[in-house]
Parts: sequence; C-alpha cells; structure tokens
Amino acid sequence: MCIYSNCIIISGYDNKRKWADMLLTDNDFQPIALHIGRRLKAERKIKGISILELSALSGVSDNHISLIENGKRIKVSLNIYLKLAAALDIDPLVLFEDLNKFQPFKDRTKKTYF
Repeated sequence: MCIYSNCIIISGYDNKRKWADMLLTDNDFQPIALHIGRRLKAERKIKGISILELSALSGVSDNHISLIENGKRIKVSLNIYLKLAAALDIDPLVLFEDLNKFQPFKDRTKKTYF
C-alpha cells in the first residue's frame, strides 16, 4: 500500500483480476468516514456519555470527536480510533463493522487471516 497526500493506492490480489490497483481519493472515503462516525456516536450514546466526557476519557478533543462523528474528518489515525474505543470500553472492530458495504471493499470475498 502506497500512501500519498490526497489518495491511497491499494494493491491486492483479486480472483477476477491479478494484482489490482485502485486509486482512492478523499471522496471515496467520505461515506466510510460517515459510517465509522455514526458507529462511534451510536456506541457513545449507548454508554450514555457526552462528547465532553468521551474527550476527557480518551484525550481526544471534543471538536475532533464531533468532526469524526459527523463524517467531516476523513483522515483519522488508527491511534485516535483506538483511544476512542478504549475510552468507550468497546472492541475497536465494532467501529469498522460492515465496511464491506463500501468501495473498495464491496464485492470482495471474505478472507480470514487468523
């Protein structure tokens, strides 16, 4: 995987094609960011805590959390997601469930690596 300033190229083996390169732009990530943000907000609401409380628990600013929850922050580090998941006391994978509904993950066969 090669990372550039405004896009990511993902190379991977696909049964239909040999090595497939897909150029992903910020626009491609928008629906994914919105989905993850909604999952984060739902988990926060289930726990009954405010954005300010989550900010205090996670060390992530309340403004940053709000932008993530509303899908307005596309480039969020894994570190931030892990801090938020830990503060919510949830498995981090909960935030990434159902990403196979979105491109470039859509229509891929499920692979288990562990």
